[in-house]
Amino acid sequence: MLKTKISLLGFLIAFGSHSTNAQNGLNFDPSGTADFVQTTYAGVTGTANRTFEAWIYLNTTPTSNLSISDYGLNAVGSRNTFFVNANLAIGFISGGTNANITSTSNAVSVGQWVHVAFVLDNATGYLYVDGVQVGTGSLSSVDTPPGNVNLRIGQRVSGGSIPFNGVIDEYRIWDVARTAQEISANMNSEFCIIPAGLMAYYKLNHGIAGGTNSTVTTAVEEVAGANGALMNFSLNGAASNWVTGAALSQGAVVNNQTLNECAGFSITVGSNTYSSTGNYSDTLFAGSSNGCDSIINTDLTIDPAIDITLTKTSPMLMSNQAGASYQWLDCDASFQVIPGETNQSFTASISGNYAVEITMGNCVDTSACDTIDISNVGIIELNQKTVSVYPNPTHNTIQIDLGGNIEDLKYSLLTIDGKVIRENTLLNTNSFSLDISSEPKGLYFLKLNNFTYKVIKE
Repeated sequence: MLKTKISLLGFLIAFGSHSTNAQNGLNFDPSGTADFVQTTYAGVTGTANRTFEAWIYLNTTPTSNLSISDYGLNAVGSRNTFFVNANLAIGFISGGTNANITSTSNAVSVGQWVHVAFVLDNATGYLYVDGVQVGTGSLSSVDTPPGNVNLRIGQRVSGGSIPFNGVIDEYRIWDVARTAQEISANMNSEFCIIPAGLMAYYKLNHGIAGGTNSTVTTAVEEVAGANGALMNFSLNGAASNWVTGAALSQGAVVNNQTLNECAGFSITVGSNTYSSTGNYSDTLFAGSSNGCDSIINTDLTIDPAIDITLTKTSPMLMSNQAGASYQWLDCDASFQVIPGETNQSFTASISGNYAVEITMGNCVDTSACDTIDISNVGIIELNQKTVSVYPNPTHNTIQIDLGGNIEDLKYSLLTIDGKVIRENTLLNTNSFSLDISSEPKGLYFLKLNNFTYKVIKE
């Protein structure tokens, strides 16, 4: 028995184990040469609406402004400094009149994670902490010129130095004004599918928290590949390095699949293998820095096993599997195809060993070889009493068992008005089949030499 498939519908989905960098952040140490990330993202320019978001963790109370991010030009109305100050307020500085706003004092806490956001909405600025508005004001002078310093995380543009002291995680820039509801709805989880309006997205999930990360010197940007270079980081230990980040819900991409498999085969999803019909759900943990798991929902159907047994009435072999496609094979000739032998039954003209390959849908199976010895098969005359025509009535195929080996058989199939629609002459045969699935329903006459039988197509 040789069990195969025309095509492999099941497949192996292999992901790594739960990644060690799935929820990391980046620690910025301002001592010595201050740390910052220099990206290739140019920022939202002109007077266009924009939103900045990040999770921050302050190590100590600041003694001056600390830059969460910045880009643009060090000129009036031209930079985009998003910061936290010595009063534990957050703010935005562009420079000049109607270009700067600050939140209420003590808006953020020291020694714990907080989510901060800045929104520019039609020349009005808004500041949010954990999704709650903590400040607003006119920003009618903001007009960021293009072609200047690209986005920096953890430091302002040239003209001053206010490096961040603490950890930043999940930094995002949008080219739309996000509402408080939108900020709250998405701040606690990562994105796996990039939403409209998100222009730059740094998950900062790289490296081994607190480990030696000397080769992990790039902060990947998830939208358009505007990656950031890590500047001045030691990349070793608890500071100036990749560390544990905010406790966010790790993103997941959901995929639904419907599969059919052949009996005796299975599918493997992650570390699980399934070989029976059912509905299965598997979580495949992310093995890369994007931090997205995959949830695979599988609706699996295992097709019934093919009946590969044969019935022998020498010199005829009959497959016991109905409603399939058949190809008879010569076992003595390395399983070569026997031309033209594609019926459910096969009558050997010479002694030998024969098998049948059976195809049902996408599944293929092959019977064991059976021996036919025609040296002892006698030739008889057609006897109406021993002929069987079945099934009758039929929907598709009729099988004719002649009750023995007939040397010369002429058959014809006629309509009720006498029109011949099928005829042939067979030599040394004891059975054959007729496919009448394409014929209209009704009564037909089957002539076998001098005998006539009624056949009904339903």
